[in-house]
Amino acid sequence: MSLKSLFTRARDHVLYLHDVVSVIPTEKVKEGLKAEGWKFEPSKEATVILETAGMPYTPGNGLPLEVVTTETGANVYLGVGEDRQNLQSETIDRYEAAKKRIAKSVYGI
Repeated sequence: MSLKSLFTRARDHVLYLHDVVSVIPTEKVKEGLKAEGWKFEPSKEATVILETAGMPYTPGNGLPLEVVTTETGANVYLGVGEDRQNLQSETIDRYEAAKKRIAKSVYGI
């Protein structure tokens, strides 16, 4: 195993872990998720806060600029309906599993 291939493999593992930990993954993984029906929409709350701030894009703003929604348009991390807690848990698990599976195929892990 050459040094270059060792570093390439290490890079792929770091990128995979970054995508698994992040709520919004990198573009390559995001495209795979979009193909499966997941949607990524701009976060209205974050946009409003950034546009009304005295100094836009200041560090420390923890709101994501995008939100993940299901095929039907439900926010993955908010859930909907009466059985919100169970639906939210199931939806998050489905999204996380899809994200891991696609990231593995993108990075060859």
